Amino acid sequence: MVCPQAIVGAGPDIIVASAKAYLSALNKLHSKIEKLKPQR
Repeated sequence: MVCPQAIVGAGPDIIVASAKAYLSALNKLHSKIEKLKPQR
């Protein structure tokens, strides 16, 4: 269990950066899947 104090201590900018990196990775994965799908 992560304590809230540790999250606050990390700083909101780190949380935002990691969230952006996560979303970026999801977008890249999604675009690769779309390219692999056969065109209808």
